[in-house]
Amino acid sequence: IWFSSFGGISRFASEKNSQSAIPIDPIGSAPVMANQLTSISITSAPGNTLSPGASLQYIATGTLFDSQSQNMTDRVKWTSSDTSVAMISAEGVVTGIAAGKTVITATLSGITSPPASLTVVPAATTTPP
Repeated sequence: IWFSSFGGISRFASEKNSQSAIPIDPIGSAPVMANQLTSISITSAPGNTLSPGASLQYIATGTLFDSQSQNMTDRVKWTSSDTSVAMISAEGVVTGIAAGKTVITATLSGITSPPASLTVVPAATTTPP
């Protein structure tokens, strides 16, 4: 037997057992519960290379158990494997510090994205003519 209650929470019950489902918000405004999230992927725009002092935005997309995607950029914990090369803010904005390579990941509820390589290239220098 299928029951639907107010607030977007549904419940499934049978004679042998009763099981509560998790809240689902079709427009993506409800908080994501830990058991809904199945994976996180991250992308950056415009690429994966920058110079010291430059910034670029990373976006975290979570895939939910029902295969829907949801922007998780402001919910994940961002990490740079080498903060002497690049630092990343809580909003997913990475800033180059010094030439080198680092790996960016995003984590939420124990689920971590695949690593994304980032290269900080030396600042371009010009020689006077």
